[in-house]
Amino acid sequence: MENTLYVNSVLDNDFKQLVNDKIHLLKKKIDGDTYYSLSIAEVLKVASVIEETRPKSKMRIHKKQILLYLDYFDKHKPEMLTQKEIDALLQKYIFQSNYLMRPKGYIYQGLWLYFTVAGLILDVILFFVGVSKHYYFIPICMLVSFVRSYRRERKAKKEGKLLNF
Repeated sequence: MENTLYVNSVLDNDFKQLVNDKIHLLKKKIDGDTYYSLSIAEVLKVASVIEETRPKSKMRIHKKQILLYLDYFDKHKPEMLTQKEIDALLQKYIFQSNYLMRPKGYIYQGLWLYFTVAGLILDVILFFVGVSKHYYFIPICMLVSFVRSYRRERKAKKEGKLLNF
């Protein structure tokens, strides 16, 4: 349904209602596991951030992408899609809007693991350079990055701003 036309006034004024209607229809069509695998809860979070972000004229393209993502499931059966195909759809339609999420405090689940590995790599580099002997070879960078990123993820989870794509 790439050729679906959405009028700018509808996108500006009725976007939230349009998304809720499409999701309500989608809930009737599919079961809970499929609903979860389509990441609809995260799509709703992205839609709410896009709805709040100004200027509205610059958010229209992101709103259209979310609606196209939801329209795709009107034409195709979500139960027949593999997780790889769903991820490709998320990549095509939803992930373009992710840069809007970070300033609003949203983060990805499991990001602490990547920061911890980066801290470990930095500690290994410091070990080979010889700097780590001054603090008794304790992996300080790894520990600091783990604690900071894990606390940030817990805070985001409490606030409901944790993305689980």
